[in-house]
Amino acid sequence: MGHYKQIIIEQMQEMQKQKEKERLAELLGIANDEMKYINYNINPDENKDGFIYGYIVNLDIRNDDKQGKQILQKIERLDNDNQVYIFPWEWETDYEFAKEVECE
Repeated sequence: MGHYKQIIIEQMQEMQKQKEKERLAELLGIANDEMKYINYNINPDENKDGFIYGYIVNLDIRNDDKQGKQILQKIERLDNDNQVYIFPWEWETDYEFAKEVECE
């Protein structure tokens, strides 16, 4: 049973990576298949208590690829350090606003 459990865990992790990649492509404004030309690393922007303000996505092209450079140029939110800042409500599916709305 342990071997099958490990296989299922690996498959679930791969599915999660794929969903992450698809969501990131959507936020970056590029096609899912263009992600294969880009390396990325997502790091939380958090304080010392662990409160997350957002996420910093570091982007780089694979193997100095010309097509990868063209894809990076399409990303409007990309800064000079090849980073994109993503707010928690954009990235986290379970993010809730702690805001009351008054109805009149």
